[in-house]
Amino acid sequence: MVNLRRTLATKVVDPLAWSVKGTPVGARLREFRKQQWDDRETFERRRNERLADLLVHAVARVPFYRERVSGVSPEQIRSDPLGSLARFPILEKHDVRDNPDHLTCETGHRLVEQHTGGTTSMPLKFYRDTHSLGASLATTQLALEWTGAERGGRRVRLWPLAAGAPRPSLLQRLVNRVHGRVVLSSFLMTDETIREYLRILNARPIDILDGPPTAFVEIASFAERNGLELPRPRAIVSGGSSLYGHLRERIAEAYGAPVFNHYGC
Repeated sequence: MVNLRRTLATKVVDPLAWSVKGTPVGARLREFRKQQWDDRETFERRRNERLADLLVHAVARVPFYRERVSGVSPEQIRSDPLGSLARFPILEKHDVRDNPDHLTCETGHRLVEQHTGGTTSMPLKFYRDTHSLGASLATTQLALEWTGAERGGRRVRLWPLAAGAPRPSLLQRLVNRVHGRVVLSSFLMTDETIREYLRILNARPIDILDGPPTAFVEIASFAERNGLELPRPRAIVSGGSSLYGHLRERIAEAYGAPVFNHYGC
């Protein structure tokens, strides 16, 4: 039954969801799987070429950067993309909030509204096109493969779902259901909610447990104080905030699983 569900999730539901969303996840994932074995020289050449393409696009097509970056030509960017990057302003959250129209442009791909989790302040709304979103989802999938967990396995996510955060779409809820994914809010966890989370976490084997490192530590400390069992996932993926060395060691010891840092990826 487990193998049937995984096959259904990875061979039917995922491709269907990607097609409906217009995100080329499958194609980008196949591309990234090949590129992960490139040598350093090939990787750096591709990085510089894509960075140059991005910067040239920004100064030519995006009003926010066109107004703020001057005196740099496409030729200069392509000859020294890393040096040219230093001339671009650091994008702050207030820039995104105050200039939504100046940070978007026509790319030929549909724009998709996105939101941050709100770990550092209020959730931030921003936009990505379907091409960029497909690459991002493929990158995440490849990173999850590096943990050794099987694609389509049970994944439980502890995530800071702020009050008022948009509810997942019907399609995303269907994908989560078939995959056996569970999302639990790590915002303002109480003893009562942690006890309930532990019941959910221990109900069935977990392939991947992911979320902020402080949430893992808080749950582990509660379980240890109260003599409760902690889950033993195949892998833990840390994100949402910095994973310091002492947190990695604490989490790995408590849950008996390797800890992978996905913050900022």
